[in-house]
Amino acid sequence: TEAKDYLERGLSYAKKYPKIRLQFLYALGKLYSGEKEYGQALTVFQEFLKQLELSGKTYSLAYGNTLQAIAFNELQQENIETACSYYERAWRVYEKVPNCNEEKGLTLIRLSYCYENREDKDLLKSETYLERGYKLLEGTPNKELLEETLVEIIEFFTGRNNLKKRKKYEEQLIKLKASGL
Repeated sequence: TEAKDYLERGLSYAKKYPKIRLQFLYALGKLYSGEKEYGQALTVFQEFLKQLELSGKTYSLAYGNTLQAIAFNELQQENIETACSYYERAWRVYEKVPNCNEEKGLTLIRLSYCYENREDKDLLKSETYLERGYKLLEGTPNKELLEETLVEIIEFFTGRNNLKKRKKYEEQLIKLKASGL
């Protein structure tokens, strides 16, 4: 595509400009991910992480977001164990970054998915992450995200025959939908 060509060319020109190069790397990684070119995306994202490490930004929103992007790509390829390790790394980064509850919440929700679907399932850990993730997301103005999360939680508890918790989250979903009217 035209955008990819532009970014690839721009990357070579941006060698002397680290901040601009970082922007090109991240955008190119996202573009490769969107085109399901996961190997290319991983290479670019790893270069992005390396550049952040060299500039001392390992505990930054950009570093955590990149780990999450890599984890998501691993999930798309059904590499759950690898995805889980990247999400855990992202969580450790976000714990040291202020004002990123949405990123923290999403990471925990995705970790929940990983623990629920790994070969050696850990449903207790999955449930804990799911509920902690939702708690972090409760304050977000992104009502669509909250709805999706609540639906996921309701499905989780429906599948576990935990009617008490399912009902609790169904009531929260009803309140959320009513508040949006």
